Amino acid sequence: MKARTLLDVAVERVVLLDGGMGTMLIDCGLKQGQVPELWNLDHPEIVQEVHRQYTSAGAEAVLTNTFGASSIKLADSRLSDRACQINYAGAEIALKACPPGTYVIGDIGPTGKILEPYGDLSESELRDSLERQVESLLEGGVDALILETQMDLREAAIGVAVAKSLTSLPVIVSFTFNKTKRGYFTLMGNSVQAAISGALDAGADVVGTNCSLDSAEMKDLVIEIGKHTTAPVYAKANAGRAELVGETASYAQSVEDFMKSLPEFLEHGVRLIGGCCGTNPSYISALHRLVGRSCHRA
Repeated sequence: MKARTLLDVAVERVVLLDGGMGTMLIDCGLKQGQVPELWNLDHPEIVQEVHRQYTSAGAEAVLTNTFGASSIKLADSRLSDRACQINYAGAEIALKACPPGTYVIGDIGPTGKILEPYGDLSESELRDSLERQVESLLEGGVDALILETQMDLREAAIGVAVAKSLTSLPVIVSFTFNKTKRGYFTLMGNSVQAAISGALDAGADVVGTNCSLDSAEMKDLVIEIGKHTTAPVYAKANAGRAELVGETASYAQSVEDFMKSLPEFLEHGVRLIGGCCGTNPSYISALHRLVGRSCHRA
């Protein structure tokens, strides 16, 4: 365990995160319909190289390749029995790839299911799946946990409770919001205030947003999030919207366009900043220049 937690550092200064994992793996040969997280077992050297490229670009913290590695999510591909192995490997690969002092964040994405009574996922099933994923990530040696791209405050709050019952490491909750005429809302109808306040009440140490929006669209959302918390804010915008060019997804925002709104992110409380879908090491290099410091290792 590091002498200073990721939260300790983020309270003091900006921490540079990595960029997208999925789009990088696609560039390395991941085909449509394949499970990115299975590459932790089948192609660990490629996943490791992605992490290495991000830290070389300046990232001080990386997310494990475990976004869709809950047993519930993996059941769609008949891989639920390999969930623990995939999560442990994801943490181990990131640790091997990263220089000393780099923080490894265990990435937990949404299950893709809806909790009862609106859906068929029970709270006990969710807790059991989350416990196994968190335990495997912790055994693999992560420095923090993130519940990322969350669309339902209930699921996120349960995730925080499970994580806090198993570790004292920092827990981040990052919601994905859609922009509507009435403001920003999650897919399950949670407002910014409800989502952020609810995550903090559940025990989250860091709150924020990722995915769905490009950096220009996310700017006002980040400002609104800052109104509801004094905790460090997490933000990872997409590089625009994905458009299919043949069988390849292309993203609209160039590095230059992506960077235009980022100074305002930092002015409004964002302390953990990186990129989401469509971003790559060149975006992180540009962010590193904006942050204006060489990496400070723990």
